[in-house]
Amino acid sequence: MIRHVVGRGIVTETSGTAKPKPKAAPEKPTSMKGYLIHCVVPQQAGDYTEYAVVVEDSRGRGLWEVKRRYSVVADLRDNLDDVFDAPHCHYCKGLASKLRAIPFPAKKLFHTDDVLSQRAADLHAYMEALLKIGANPLYRNCTLVATQAHWLLQRFFTSGQVRYLSITPRDRREGRIPCLLRQLQLAEPPLAKKHGYSKCSLAPILELAPPMAC
Repeated sequence: MIRHVVGRGIVTETSGTAKPKPKAAPEKPTSMKGYLIHCVVPQQAGDYTEYAVVVEDSRGRGLWEVKRRYSVVADLRDNLDDVFDAPHCHYCKGLASKLRAIPFPAKKLFHTDDVLSQRAADLHAYMEALLKIGANPLYRNCTLVATQAHWLLQRFFTSGQVRYLSITPRDRREGRIPCLLRQLQLAEPPLAKKHGYSKCSLAPILELAPPMAC
């Protein structure tokens, strides 16, 4: 008890244990739903090969490049497998089997140009499959997905990033335009003005093929 003297010698007593404040709910991490992988390109780095991964946040938060070795991607796969080794809740039940079912390129001793190109394509598909699972709102109801798995993916795709200035036709897959800026062309002529402004509508921009090399 703590004794307090108030006014004309009046003594009051209060408990020395303060009422604990309720804990705030942990904030969910930023969703990776808008992440796009434009390309995965093998590059020689001394005695080993690393893969340059061009990533974009299509919600306008940037375009960057990270470089990862095959062993780093394999470590990511193993770490995710450890996280979901035992089911945590009904949201992530069976998620471990889904992760293991994603095709992953086997390790090979001899690295020819064809082997490296095929591995880059396989790693690209693997990373896209991971992002698709991580962005699924059903799985994100699981705390393991929303915290541990999200942290592993976030670190993999952003750690050591270097700003990427532009996307060339070679970087695009199937001619896709990045940043979701296809619908910025005026489709109809302005209508008669009403209340001081004219009404217009938007239509997709037609993408032109890159010029042929001579």
